[in-house]
Amino acid sequence: MGIGDHRESSHCQCYYQRMTDPRDGPPQPAVLLITPWYGGTHGGVAVATESLAHALIARGGTCVVLRSASDGVLPRESSGLVGERIIDLCIRDDTFATGSIRQRLGYAIRRRVLERTLRRLIRKYHIEVAHFHFAILGYDSMMRAARKVGLRIVTTFHGADVNTTLRDPAARGLVRNMALLSDHVTVVSRTLHDRLLAEVPEIADRVSLIHNVVPTSFARTIDAPRTSGEHAVQYDILLVGQLIPRKGGDVLLDAFAHVREKLPQARVAFAGSGEFEPQLRLQAERLGVTGSVDFLGELSRAQLIEAYRETSVMVIPSRSEGLPLVLLEALWIGLPVVASAVDGLPEVIRDGENGLLVPAEDSSALAQALLRVLTDDQFRAALGATARRTARQRFAPRVMADKFAEVYARSQSH
Repeated sequence: MGIGDHRESSHCQCYYQRMTDPRDGPPQPAVLLITPWYGGTHGGVAVATESLAHALIARGGTCVVLRSASDGVLPRESSGLVGERIIDLCIRDDTFATGSIRQRLGYAIRRRVLERTLRRLIRKYHIEVAHFHFAILGYDSMMRAARKVGLRIVTTFHGADVNTTLRDPAARGLVRNMALLSDHVTVVSRTLHDRLLAEVPEIADRVSLIHNVVPTSFARTIDAPRTSGEHAVQYDILLVGQLIPRKGGDVLLDAFAHVREKLPQARVAFAGSGEFEPQLRLQAERLGVTGSVDFLGELSRAQLIEAYRETSVMVIPSRSEGLPLVLLEALWIGLPVVASAVDGLPEVIRDGENGLLVPAEDSSALAQALLRVLTDDQFRAALGATARRTARQRFAPRVMADKFAEVYARSQSH
């Protein structure tokens, strides 16, 4: 770690220690977070797991991260933003146990390396809980290895994993296996809670709803003193996320065409990339709004914050969602949100108070909601102010850390 990195790490440590008081709330055991993705700015699971690690450390606890690697045999270690240890390790799912001789040998070696790695982490960091995030092939096998070395198991399902897996007959048993192998399970939305219990009713007494929270790095940046003046509005409407059909970008473009009939100078921006982008570009051309639509691509954290600050209203026109972090970020910064009334979104947005809800795939209702926000300055300001209060009361990182500390303690008695 260089001198500059050390200064950044020290600054982050001080900030996160101010976010939470380790003397408050239940004590927490040392935790190993096991996740396919960790850190960075792209992907809800990566951001959510990093925020949880930082918030747990801010409470005074120990948190180590085991991140899935695509290849390799031996673990590779590095440090995160607040000094947390990150171990990258490749684990193959059980299908490799019955493959070719080379696949079986690689599977056996990686299993042995996994168990040795877990035992080493237990000795070095006194790990007591393995906390799995997302449902991916191989995690049920990893759970059995974690159980074998004496760890308690907690699993968090994030939404897309359960929804996708349950639609795939070949993978459907994965969610069930992971849930049954866990001492406790958490989900990020009430809809996901009900969907999971319908599939695995046996876990009814050990499943909890814990919403995502605003990312710690985002909160730190937004709450830091401003070094420049106010930002001029550049985009009237902003969508942040993968450009895939589920996110409803096509519904937004149809609605935007109606918005421009009333507000000819209005602009909309898409921050993100994905398979649906070519179709969206063609749709914008067909609607005659190409000159008013910006495709920004993937943005860095700093660029995304600037986009938030230069936007009048965030839109989440999704056909299905868990609990998107971009929603919590918008609330934290005080940016009004118009969203589909699907899955976890109504659990956060109170219609007419901290945002507006519209039926999914209803471009006409979406257009009317956007026009209401864009043409009523007083209403827009009131939505933003209430959004900020909501975020700080319900979705601060310390809230999530306290709830997971309770879950870890509860799993001990299962």
